[in-house]
Amino acid sequence: MNNFLLVLLMGLLSVGLAFTQVLLKRFLGLYVTFQEGFLGKIFLSLKSYLLWAIILGVIINVSLWIWILPKTKLSTVYPMISLSYIAMLFFAYFLEHEPIHWANIAGALLIIGGVVLLAFGR
Repeated sequence: MNNFLLVLLMGLLSVGLAFTQVLLKRFLGLYVTFQEGFLGKIFLSLKSYLLWAIILGVIINVSLWIWILPKTKLSTVYPMISLSYIAMLFFAYFLEHEPIHWANIAGALLIIGGVVLLAFGR
């Protein structure tokens, strides 16, 4: 598989993984509490568009992963999942209004450097 295409697909997978986690956090905050009737609330929430978006996101992410995995080296493709940290940083800042510190930015730059080395360093 072309290295540029691999990085692009892994980037999409990482964004999908991160966004699915944001949806899951919002779903858990809105619909699920660990009080009496926890399982009942889960079943009632099956009507939620948010839950179905999470399920669809998981299906798409797993399908993409299954398609990518046999086409490249595991030692190259698996570390690229770390791109999801960068996507999560973006989503946390813009959707959850969480602060970004210099350590987050430095870590993201190190991850980008590692992905570039893995993809194009051979």
